[in-house]
Formats: sequence, structure tokens, C-alpha cells
Amino acid sequence: METNIVDQEENKYQADRLKRKKERNKSNLQVGPGVVLVFLWLGLACAGYWYQDKSIKEAINTIQADNTKNVQELENKIESLETEVQEIQSALANTDTKLTSTSSVSDEVNKRITELDGQLKALEKSLKILQETGNEDY
Repeated sequence: METNIVDQEENKYQADRLKRKKERNKSNLQVGPGVVLVFLWLGLACAGYWYQDKSIKEAINTIQADNTKNVQELENKIESLETEVQEIQSALANTDTKLTSTSSVSDEVNKRITELDGQLKALEKSLKILQETGNEDY
């Protein structure tokens, strides 16, 4: 009878031990998916940040390249207009004595110079706006 009581206590002890072990395994399994979800969320957040950062940098580089091209085009137009204005002014200075008798030709030349000056001022204004826009991007 004593051995039977000892065996029953031993069995009870083994059953309690097995029960505790199963409970520990259950709690470990519950923590595992939570940790995986946290790491998955962190990975997705980091990937999203990296992708957005890359997209913004590409957009800025594209805008800067377009601005540089536009500024160069405007500078070339301004230089050609300045050259044309200088040619007209030198031609006017050389032929000033011949043109005094013909006021209509002089009026046409002055009108053309005025138009070219207006275009030059408009281009300089556009260039200044583009340069300010380009400085803000940096």
C-alpha cells in the first residue's frame, strides 16, 4: 500500500511537471508570432522609407537637370539678342549720317531696337526667376 501511495505521488509529480512543460511551450509559441509580426512591420516601414527617399531624390535630380537646361537656353537667347542689338547699334552708328534724310528708316530701326530691348528684358526676367527657383531646390 505504501508503494502504491508513493507511485501515485510520483505519477502526480510527473503529471504536474509535464503540465508545466506544456504551458511553457504554449507561452513560447504565443510570443513567437508576435515577435515575427513586429520584425515584419519594422522591415516594411524601413523599406517604405527607403523607397520614398529614393523617389524624392530622383525627382529633385530631374528638376535640377531641367532647370539647368532651361537656364542654359535662356542664357544663349540673351547672348544672341545682345549680339543682335549690338550689331544694330553699330550699323545705326555707321549709317547715322545717311539716315538723317530718311526718318522712316530711322523710326523702323528704333522700333526694332525697342522690341529687341523688350525681349531682352523679358528673357533676363525669366532667367532670374529660373535661377531663384534653382537656388531654392538646393
